[in-house]
Amino acid sequence: MTTTRTTRYFGKCRVAGCKTRIVAEINRNDYDREIAQHTCPDHPGTLTVAWSPLKGTVNTEKECNGRCMASKGPSCDCACGGDNHGSNHC
Repeated sequence: MTTTRTTRYFGKCRVAGCKTRIVAEINRNDYDREIAQHTCPDHPGTLTVAWSPLKGTVNTEKECNGRCMASKGPSCDCACGGDNHGSNHC
């Protein structure tokens, strides 16, 4: 049995003024192919989206809540340490 590692990535359209943000669960073994499948709907093309992996830090003083789960940015600093970050979009 082969295991694959999936990581949550956060995409931001590179076109100036575009506010499109994309959250995707990406198989790290097929990163290039999977990233190409997720493009800005307003500016199609594989080069229009800049991707960042999830960066989570456990902070037990901050409760994980809907704001974390609804986030479209890659940085998490709450009790979940990134486990729930952006999960409403996947």
